[in-house]
Amino acid sequence: MLGRNRVSLQMFDGLAPEAVGTGEAGGSRKKDLVLTNQLVLDSLGSGLYATGYYGTVAGIDPAAPALDSHFWRLALSASKILSRFELLGGLVYGKDLDLPLGTPAAFPASNLTGYGYWFSGQYVLVRPSALTLIGRYEFTDPDTDAEGNGFRRFVVGGILPINVPEYLRLALEYRLDDPAGSAGPSQHNVAAEAMLSF
Repeated sequence: MLGRNRVSLQMFDGLAPEAVGTGEAGGSRKKDLVLTNQLVLDSLGSGLYATGYYGTVAGIDPAAPALDSHFWRLALSASKILSRFELLGGLVYGKDLDLPLGTPAAFPASNLTGYGYWFSGQYVLVRPSALTLIGRYEFTDPDTDAEGNGFRRFVVGGILPINVPEYLRLALEYRLDDPAGSAGPSQHNVAAEAMLSF
């Protein structure tokens, strides 16, 4: 930590493909690296956050267990608090490298690039119940080389604290999901959540 700036570097064991979804350790000797930086801008908690992740997966294709696939992710987010109003935004960019293309005969391997971003705002109504009104826009493109697979989401809703301190909150959101290309029709959804925090 250096004043309002906090930096951390972490190293993790990789994950072997056979352990994914099993709940078992299944670690790999390959190492993943994570670098994060957080900068607090003011006494209200506004700030900037950046993280980078580089990882390796060995043997993602059972037919080529010696093949290593690599991936990296970069993320940036920011928030600004103005009294009872908060603005937030974020961007995530990722690249998967050396991915096998089906059968061993389909090598050389390929690369895949994707990104997503979001913007949101929220306003706290102090009276009578500290209800927080929220609005959010999200966009995701999981493969920039493919056309018509982008995805947009528009969200409006509210979050209501049940007790003070706010250990229990109820949230209600309306979501409009809109494929950016020709992936299908728009969908309307309502989501309700009970959020418990410690």
